[in-house]
Amino acid sequence: MISRVLQACYDAHDIRNDEMHKHNRYTSPMPVIIYKSNDYLNFIIDGLEPSVERIEIFTHDSFFYRCLRALFNGRTQYPKHFFSLYLSNKTIRTLKKVKEPAILLGEFDIRLLHLTANFLRNTNYTFFWSWNDVSKKELEALQNMGYNISLYDYYAATKFNLKYIHQVYRFAPASIIKPEVKTQEYDCYWLGKIKSRLPVVNRLEKFLLSQKLTCRFIYVYERAQRLSYIENLRNVLNSKCIIDINDEGSFGLSLRVMESIFFNRKLITTNSFIRQCDFYNPNNIFIYGEDKDENIKAFMDLDYQPVSQDILNRYDINEWIGNFLFQ
Repeated sequence: MISRVLQACYDAHDIRNDEMHKHNRYTSPMPVIIYKSNDYLNFIIDGLEPSVERIEIFTHDSFFYRCLRALFNGRTQYPKHFFSLYLSNKTIRTLKKVKEPAILLGEFDIRLLHLTANFLRNTNYTFFWSWNDVSKKELEALQNMGYNISLYDYYAATKFNLKYIHQVYRFAPASIIKPEVKTQEYDCYWLGKIKSRLPVVNRLEKFLLSQKLTCRFIYVYERAQRLSYIENLRNVLNSKCIIDINDEGSFGLSLRVMESIFFNRKLITTNSFIRQCDFYNPNNIFIYGEDKDENIKAFMDLDYQPVSQDILNRYDINEWIGNFLFQ
């Protein structure tokens, strides 16, 4: 049933894409992308066509301002004087000028979304797409702020009667990753924070090693241990297969999935939803916990079969934006 629903969405998306290309990809007025900078989101945003305006949100992040903002923890409504404690004056001036449809991407907290909404009163549509889990209370607060909300997790979107919009990525030549990676040193690569999924990660790593597969698992215990996103991509290119371990109850496609299809790497994942996706190919993707463990070595020996250009286009940020413009 899910696959039929998704295919209908994709078919409709194809029709919309045809219309987009007839009108230089986007309708008029052009959308404005509003984002809070981080390493991997910057990588994706840099893939936008020059014609798409983007606004980076700048906040006051000094210790003094963080202490003042802490007084408002737990609130979803804020007094007007709070704005200047959070957003930079440049950001406030820029947001006030926005009249085009606005699409907010990235890891916005509820306070920042509330403050941003206050300065986007001149737009016809303000969209917020979340690639993190959002509570029912937060969703209700965001809807009251006037946001059109969509989620990257199909099941969560269905549960809350919201629009599902899949994960986003960008086309990028491997040559942008310096120094260039010319060999695949490892069979399997995993990078992630230590969460409740740690027992699954440990169990999978031990199993892969028992199959005589070389592994590079990087456990991130604290912020200081994080790799830059380009360093992560260097490891991706240096490996044959990417490991993707979802948190329990989460079914949204992660960046690991996008890296696998855009950089032609095999994927071992715990996300069973991926079987419903248009790019799913058992030659390329092994679902840990559903596919038989004893077949994993044979899976690794199969040649990777590249995903078609048409399918990849759906996940590239320049076409992905059309999911918001065509409601």
